Amino acid sequence: NVTHEHLDYHGTAANYHLAKRKLFELVAANKRGKQFGIVNAEDPNADLFIKAVPHTLTYGLKTGDVRAQNIKATPDGNAFTVEYGQAKFDVSVSLPGSFNVMNTLAAASVGLALEIPPEKIAKGLSDLANVEGRMNRIDLGQPFTVIVDYAHTPEAFAKIFGELKPLTKGKLIAVFGSAGERDTQKRPEQGQIAGELCGAVIITEEDDRFEDGARIMADIAAGAKKAGKTEDKDLFIIHDRVKAIEKAMELAKPWDTVLLLGKGHEKCILHTGQKLPWDEVKTAKGAIKTVIGKGSE
Repeated sequence: NVTHEHLDYHGTAANYHLAKRKLFELVAANKRGKQFGIVNAEDPNADLFIKAVPHTLTYGLKTGDVRAQNIKATPDGNAFTVEYGQAKFDVSVSLPGSFNVMNTLAAASVGLALEIPPEKIAKGLSDLANVEGRMNRIDLGQPFTVIVDYAHTPEAFAKIFGELKPLTKGKLIAVFGSAGERDTQKRPEQGQIAGELCGAVIITEEDDRFEDGARIMADIAAGAKKAGKTEDKDLFIIHDRVKAIEKAMELAKPWDTVLLLGKGHEKCILHTGQKLPWDEVKTAKGAIKTVIGKGSE
C-alpha cells in the first residue's frame, strides 16, 4: 500500500512509489525459482508493481485473484471465506478492521504462491494471537476497550477510526502525537481526522527528536480545533506520554474504546538526542490498573 508517508525522504509521492517498486524489481532480478509479487489489487498504484515482476497474485475485497467473501467483523477480529479460483477455505483472525482482512489476504496469498495447502494457511492465520503493536487489544477486566496500534498517518487514522467507530457502543478516545523532524504536513490532518471521528482527543509526544514538542502538538491541535474540539473539554494536550495515557483511562467510560496510536511495537522514545526506553503495552496496563484501583476504593 502506498500512502502519505516518508515524503520527507522521497520529496514526492511519485518518487516514493518508485522506491517501493525497486523491491519488486529486485525480485524480478533473482532468476532462481519463480519470482512472485503479492499486490493489493485495490491500490490505485497496483499496475506499477504488477508490471515489475514476471508473476503476481493480487488480492482484494472486491477484485483480485484472492478475495474475501462472507466477512463477519467484530471488535475482536474477522472471519471470512478466502476464494482463489475454484478453491475456497474459511479463515478467522484475531485482528479487527477491514484493513486486517486485507492484511490477512496478503498473508494467505503468500501461502498460496508457495503452494502451502489451504488448511495449513487457515490454521496458521487462526493461531496468530496478535502482532505486537498492531491492533493489540489489552484486557485486564476494565469495562472499556483498549487498543495499541502503530497507526501514524492520516490514511491509517481514517481507516482505524472509521472501522472501529461503528463497532464501539460508546465513544472513541485517541491518544497520539507526531514525529519530530519528519513530515509536518500530516500533523493538522491527523488532528482533524481524530477530531471529526473521536469523542475525545489527547495529543502527546511521539518522537520529538530535536524539534520543540510543544510546536508539534500545537500543529496537531490546530487540526483538532478545526474539527470542533475544545481544549480541556474534549481536547487535551499532555506532552508526557505516560500522563496522557493515564488521562485517557480516566476519561474512558463503559463501552468506550481507547486507541493508543503511533508507538506500537517501538521500544524507545527519541527527544533532545536521548533514546529513552518505552513500552506502550506495559504503560497502558499500568494506567488501567491505576484506574481500576481507584474505582474499587
